[in-house]
Amino acid sequence: MKTLALALCLAVTLLSGCVSKYYDARFAPSTTEAIAAGSKPGSQARSIVSYVGVRREDTQTGAPPQVEFRMRVENLGSVTCTLEQHSLQLLSGALEPFGGAQLVSNDPPVIAAGASSNFIVLFPVAAGRAIEDIDLRSLNLRWAIAFDGEAITNGMTFERVLADPYGSTNFSVGVGFWGH
Repeated sequence: MKTLALALCLAVTLLSGCVSKYYDARFAPSTTEAIAAGSKPGSQARSIVSYVGVRREDTQTGAPPQVEFRMRVENLGSVTCTLEQHSLQLLSGALEPFGGAQLVSNDPPVIAAGASSNFIVLFPVAAGRAIEDIDLRSLNLRWAIAFDGEAITNGMTFERVLADPYGSTNFSVGVGFWGH
């Protein structure tokens, strides 16, 4: 009886460690880029954005479900540029906004000429909403890069990719022989 109880506890422990911190929600493109060019000479930046996943609610910190992106802003010009945090916005497939963006980074949002900064951008599910209530057919991300007060808005749409329940559309036929 003790062996059965021990085996059950071990199985629960091992299975609970297998739960991903992300929902199974894939989007394409997984990585894309956009160029922001201001009207003044030397005002150019490249933003590279990667979709990471939809984080599950964090029961330890109380953080709600959040959509996570990674963003790299490369200042290709000769003047300083700024990723404007207040301009970051994420819309669902039904054009409903997520909560305000949270930037996580050791790099500054003000980027010197020839430099780059990397960010984790988190968009929480709006207060009082559950992830199941959100239209995740697509995600539309918008942000602005500013050069000397001139803001250039960029945007991109990520389309939901549904998992193939059979794992692959490829198949093969083989012949087997049993020997004696």
